[in-house]
Amino acid sequence: MTERVLTVAGVPLAVRTFGAATDPAVVLLAGAAASMLAWPETFCASLAADGRYVVRFDQRDTGRSARFPAGDPGYGLADLATDVIGLLDALALPRVDLVGASMGATVAQRVALDHPQRVRTLTLWAGSPAPPGSGDADLPPPALRVLIDLDDLDRPDPDDRDAVVEHLVALARLRGGNARVFDESDARDHATAEVDRAGDPLWALTNHALVDPGPPWRDRLGELRAATLVVHGGADPLVPPAHAHALATAIPDARLLILPTAGHDLDRVDWEDVLPALLRHLSDDAMTSGRAD
Repeated sequence: MTERVLTVAGVPLAVRTFGAATDPAVVLLAGAAASMLAWPETFCASLAADGRYVVRFDQRDTGRSARFPAGDPGYGLADLATDVIGLLDALALPRVDLVGASMGATVAQRVALDHPQRVRTLTLWAGSPAPPGSGDADLPPPALRVLIDLDDLDRPDPDDRDAVVEHLVALARLRGGNARVFDESDARDHATAEVDRAGDPLWALTNHALVDPGPPWRDRLGELRAATLVVHGGADPLVPPAHAHALATAIPDARLLILPTAGHDLDRVDWEDVLPALLRHLSDDAMTSGRAD
């Protein structure tokens, strides 16, 4: 299906689906400042080929969805979770499998906690049971090297397309960690696609950093009954693997998959491990998500 824009509670959200709408639905949530392009078409097509109705969309301030004033977004984590529920309603999907990466993993946790009847399974990539700076002693901060390098990066002129692309590539390099060779060509292709599609993808870097996480939710994770798979890069410099262990410990019967050389992002090289694990996870129960009988 071609991309379309659905208005959810007054907020225009760009959506793209793959596969048959009668198949069990998988909704993909990207991380902070990342559009739906964080989930490549070939990745989505692989899931659809296994009999899944795949939904990816641009969260607020990304891609072609609604933009809010830079530096004053006026929305919080609860609103992003409400957007997901509104999208499920608009697509007539009563119960789905949620897959979230980074900030998307946080949104997925909130959806599953507040609307458990809408979530069959959870898959959390590069997630944490608490927002940045929560102060939880067992949740280490980002690597000091990355924080220093981020501070040294100058924000480019948003009207300078090439400079914005290079800035996005530099950010991807930092997120990748130092346990594997950085695929600069793939990162540049992705950054170019983001800029060509969204115009100024740096807009979301400002606003998503200001999203109000709301009240802590870590002590509620024991309430979750959705089958959960926690996937994390062993070399993630932004959200160290201790966060994944904490998530898997807090969520009943959660399974944990650590990819030793992976960084923060889901790179193409990780698909050979992640796709089979995800498909096994989605198939563990009867395929009852998606549309009601």
